[in-house]
Amino acid sequence: MSLLRQSVFLLLLFTQPVWAEVFIVASETSPVLERLAAALKVHTPTEVTVSLFTGGIPGKEDDHYFLVGEDVIRAWPEGTAAVAVLTSRSAIEANRSHLVGAVYLEPPLARQYSLVRYMFGDARTSLIYTQDVLPWAWPELSALEEQGVRLVRYQPGQSLNYALKDALRGSDVLLGISDSGVYNPQSIKNILISAYRQNIPLVGPARAYIRAGAIASTYSSLDDIARRMADMLKPGQFQEFSYNPYFSVAFNEQVARSLNVMLPETEMEVVSELKK
Repeated sequence: MSLLRQSVFLLLLFTQPVWAEVFIVASETSPVLERLAAALKVHTPTEVTVSLFTGGIPGKEDDHYFLVGEDVIRAWPEGTAAVAVLTSRSAIEANRSHLVGAVYLEPPLARQYSLVRYMFGDARTSLIYTQDVLPWAWPELSALEEQGVRLVRYQPGQSLNYALKDALRGSDVLLGISDSGVYNPQSIKNILISAYRQNIPLVGPARAYIRAGAIASTYSSLDDIARRMADMLKPGQFQEFSYNPYFSVAFNEQVARSLNVMLPETEMEVVSELKK
């Protein structure tokens, strides 16, 4: 090798960027996190590791850290940039000062309502909420109200059945919200039975409620989350708090048959329409 070529080779070798590693940090490891890491590896050339949080950072200061769970976010060392994933927005907002960015776990209400409009057209839609809805949710609720969604407040000390009857009166669809004061394991059965007795489907509030009896919901799969994480590894995008622009749609076919609701032929058809 000539002296010139050798000089060029050495120059290129020592000026190549050293890739930072990616760590998915949680209080305990799980198959879900391993699958998330595997999905992220498909979308980025960077090394990805699932790491158990022990109070310190598992790598270097300039590595990329994705935190899972409020306990990890709350105890994360100050001064080390980190992004929250697979964590509720309420937990993220409560610990926002510990983060430089986040991918909210829940779907945005605007997208959920777009799913209602896609499936049921101009159906009369109602939504029940409590006073515990956090400040960040109010702009989304106000936007829905401006579009014609009837908001019903579940008052403290009031029976949920009272608020439910009010919401179902004159409505065609019930739109769920991630408000544990309304939707929780103790209340969901009663909500669904009351709604379906009047042939009123529940859309949302999350994919987990599909098995319980909700007819449909948008959600972000592990691959959807991995795609968003890969985007955030690009220059200038790590410091961003946002809903995930990548999402999927789930349906409960049995509920749809019971309510005589015609479902779209494919989920991708719906996703494509909702992204427009």
